[in-house]
Amino acid sequence: MGSPQIQGYKIEAEIGSGSAGIVYLASRDNGSHCALKVFSSMSSNPGLMLDRIGRVFKAEAQGAIVPIISHELETRPAWVAMELLADRGEDSETVTARTLQVSLTQYLQSDLTWPFLQNLALALAKLHSANVAHGNLKPGNIFLGQDGLPLLADFASGLMPGVHRPNYSDALLYAPPEQLRSPDGYQGEDGYRWDVYAFGVLAYRLLTGVFPRADKLFQWLCPSPGENQRFDIDADHEGIAAGLEQQNKVVWVHGAANEKEEVFRKVIDSCLELDPWRRPFNMREVAEKFGVLEGEFSQKQERNRLEILKKEAERKSWYFSNRFAIASVVALVFSLVWGGAQFLRLKDVKSELFDYQKSVEVKKREWADQRNAVLHSERQAIIAKEIVETAQAQEKSLARDVIRSAQETNTKLFDWLLEEGVDGLPVLEGRTKRLESLIKEVEKQLKFVSVRPELAPQARVLKVRRAELAFALGDLTKGEAWLKEAINDPKLSSELAAKAQLRYLLLASKFKPSGLNDRLAEIEVDILEGYGGGEAVETRVKAALALVKARVAESNGNNSEALESYLESLKGFQALEKLYPARANISFMIGRSYLSAAGIAEGEKASGNAAKLRGEAAAAFAALAEKQVNSSAETQYQIASAVASQALSLWQQGDSFGAENLAREGVTRLIALQRKMPDDARITIDLAGQQAIIATTLRDEGKSIEARRLLMEGITALEKGVAQYPENWSAHYLLASLKWQLSGVLGQQGDGDEGARLGMEAYGDLKALLNVSTMKRPSPAEVRKSLAYLCGDLGHTSKLEGNRAQAINLFQECKRLWQELKRDDSDQPEIKEGYEWAINRLAEMEVE
Repeated sequence: MGSPQIQGYKIEAEIGSGSAGIVYLASRDNGSHCALKVFSSMSSNPGLMLDRIGRVFKAEAQGAIVPIISHELETRPAWVAMELLADRGEDSETVTARTLQVSLTQYLQSDLTWPFLQNLALALAKLHSANVAHGNLKPGNIFLGQDGLPLLADFASGLMPGVHRPNYSDALLYAPPEQLRSPDGYQGEDGYRWDVYAFGVLAYRLLTGVFPRADKLFQWLCPSPGENQRFDIDADHEGIAAGLEQQNKVVWVHGAANEKEEVFRKVIDSCLELDPWRRPFNMREVAEKFGVLEGEFSQKQERNRLEILKKEAERKSWYFSNRFAIASVVALVFSLVWGGAQFLRLKDVKSELFDYQKSVEVKKREWADQRNAVLHSERQAIIAKEIVETAQAQEKSLARDVIRSAQETNTKLFDWLLEEGVDGLPVLEGRTKRLESLIKEVEKQLKFVSVRPELAPQARVLKVRRAELAFALGDLTKGEAWLKEAINDPKLSSELAAKAQLRYLLLASKFKPSGLNDRLAEIEVDILEGYGGGEAVETRVKAALALVKARVAESNGNNSEALESYLESLKGFQALEKLYPARANISFMIGRSYLSAAGIAEGEKASGNAAKLRGEAAAAFAALAEKQVNSSAETQYQIASAVASQALSLWQQGDSFGAENLAREGVTRLIALQRKMPDDARITIDLAGQQAIIATTLRDEGKSIEARRLLMEGITALEKGVAQYPENWSAHYLLASLKWQLSGVLGQQGDGDEGARLGMEAYGDLKALLNVSTMKRPSPAEVRKSLAYLCGDLGHTSKLEGNRAQAINLFQECKRLWQELKRDDSDQPEIKEGYEWAINRLAEMEVE
């Protein structure tokens, strides 16, 4: 096959080839040379690369990558033209790329190793700052610039989502197990931790000459230094992942060369954790740790040097001071002896006197020189002391900068604390390990600043952050205690206290709303008085407070008040959306508020309103998806879930046609999402509900075999779902409903015994739900009504089978259930009809 034709470029020779394509030496129209990479359509994802290159340029992070001259990734073949970082051979035809792979021996266990690794960490950190994970790190994709600094290439290539035929590459030897098993994780936050692990493997190899895990196998698989690629190997991703997991902890093959390397190795150890949540979050975190450690050791070296200088100055000062004192005594004795001799001899007085005066002048000059030397040494000691004090002040300033940096990072994290599933924002809620590590970090910082009065403002902020982290972790007891400690500080700003209290209300109303009954009004006043920032901020605060009130009212069973508060919250979020149309999190809150309001409307027996509200939720989530270039899987799930909920509402209203159409749309969306979110039980539960709606239609059309298959699949899936979420009472309720439906289908097919068994199983499940005191949705009234209908069905079946005693018991329970419902809502025709039906069935059996 000949070379591809790329307009504006003349291909002269092949430089090398890899798993995703071929790199050519090409000349441009202006005569300059460049490296032209042409991608294989089956082994690459050009759309993904185009997006990531765009992010790099938008963030102005080009300094971290091999300079890109131009690219065309929306055509076939897709290609990228880059600056030529290569050396030409003597024959001018041989071209050798200047990569780490080619120069590997120079950086293996040499004086260049640590500086290179620190610069590589900075390059990857810059890439991560542009919201781009490399995902394909290996020595052959790290180029050496003119200044010797590392430049990255081939990011978002290799084992990536959307790649149909990933070929073998030695990048697999640097990949963590989770990437080898599920490349789709690159689209979320996982890709950053993949790079952290790959960096750890590369660092370990450069420092020791071996791989940290599976070295014997990997040494055989990896290309030798100077070679670019091996093509005689099949890519066994699962096998490589399994091999890595056989060795949990990494052991260094030899001791550290010095104390500095010992500390730096601990950072690399954290990068090499098999559990991704135990690794640093991204390479920015790694680079910052390296920077802090480097600064600490530089300061330590400077302090040691100054301490030596100070001691030397003190030694000289002592030496010259002693010499001066001894010389003074000797001079005094000498003068006395000499004067006595003159008195006795009185010989050549003038001549001797002249000699004496001359010698005294000489001694004076010597003593003056010695004194000046002493003073100079003292000045040196003072200067040394000042240098040490300056260094200590700089160290203290650095500590403050570290604290300030941590505070800025924490502020961003806590601004995102309540956001769930929005692209670009890390989800903190539910991430136990991440939250626990953050709490430890905050407590460590608190310990540092608490003993320094000048850092008291930082200590106040850290105490608030610690409380918020406990809330996000779900530990309300500890969080409330820490928040009380923080707020009781009179010097804490009222705005910071108000923000913390609002976050507390939002989280507490989600986890433990009943605990807010007595304090909500008082806290609300403090929040409204403390918050500042203008009309938009006030709207946001009031919308959030309305959401809290709705949750508390719902937990108290006051559905009408809850619905009113949900709608008030919706108005606030809709007003914010008009002010900030690009904010995805506001659209998210609108969609969720619609769903919450729909649930309340359903409990208030307003199923028509519930269906309408769920339709509004679906529209809100769809609008959110349009705002995002690549909507997240979570956003897509919220759309699918809203459609599924709307289908259920229509089904409960009796609109079978509308329900079936929406259910089929919901099934299509949910099945597509299962590939992206394979372990998410929410999808399983929603999918089972939609299958139940379709099964009902199939049963009514006489297609009982298809209906039976769908119901059995739904029951199996739901049983797994409730095992994962045992307190999802809606899922338990749906499972009982599917068993009930399947019992009817089995009865139609002549399998009465199995149908009766499933019917009684559903009966037991519904009765168990009525004993759950914490259940809010479905409401006890909904469960009681379903159980009344089921008792009627089972009683009728028992009567037909001649089991009179069981039929009477079931009809009597049916009557009792309708009677309880009638007592709570006597005006509803459905309840009156159900009660009368049960009385008539008992009358037919001559029972009152």
